[in-house]
Amino acid sequence: MRKNLISHRVARLLGAAMLMTTAVTAAVTASAAPASASGFGQMPGSAGDVGVGANGSIWVIGTISNDPVDGFNIYRWNGSNWNLVPGAAVTIDVDPGGNAWVVNASGALYHYNGGFGFVSTPRPVNDVGVGANGQVWITTVDDNIYARVGNGWVQVGGAAVQIDVDPNGNAWVVNRIHEIYRWNGGGWTFVPGWAFDVGIGARGDVWVTGDSASSGTYGYSIFRWNGSGWTQVAGSAINISSGANNDPVVRNRLTDIYRWGN
Repeated sequence: MRKNLISHRVARLLGAAMLMTTAVTAAVTASAAPASASGFGQMPGSAGDVGVGANGSIWVIGTISNDPVDGFNIYRWNGSNWNLVPGAAVTIDVDPGGNAWVVNASGALYHYNGGFGFVSTPRPVNDVGVGANGQVWITTVDDNIYARVGNGWVQVGGAAVQIDVDPNGNAWVVNRIHEIYRWNGGGWTFVPGWAFDVGIGARGDVWVTGDSASSGTYGYSIFRWNGSGWTQVAGSAINISSGANNDPVVRNRLTDIYRWGN
């Protein structure tokens, strides 16, 4: 039987949370190894997933839970620290208005608009991606891919696990065997490489955590798409999301949070 990815993610994060003795607003100790020797600077707190909007708004799923059934606490960056936002989830992305889209542990999708409102989907959701133009795509727990059209969803052929969306509204996905594809408006174009997660910024910058040989204490190597291939940047991480100015935010295997140029 295929293991449910969301259940696996919750179990993994609960394990990490049991090791944490500080709140998400506490600074990580100086002994924690950085995600990068250069480029990335550490932010306070810890996270299980990160999301950045086209306007630069940063949200994270924390490692502490006030609602173990639905997932982990949700936080929004206020410029110097994290504000707790009511709700619980396991996966997050952020729209161009700075409002989060989240998936909880049951695969239910919610959109923040002063509070989290439920968004109906054809199947339980695994991941959500939002482009700088506001286009929303999801992958479901059975690896199907859907694009939001109006108040509904249109299924797109193919299968994927992780997803994000470029400024033109076209999705980039990572499938279960870590292959990368991008939507060209009529079908999927294969992109060479191996990825665990993908994040795309408002300027079209595409980033992945990947390279199966590089997984270590802090995660996978970090790469940026140069138009024909991948350029590695210093650092290691698990999840990645990019914002307004080619400035991704990552979380590593130890749940530390880093921001490019911080």
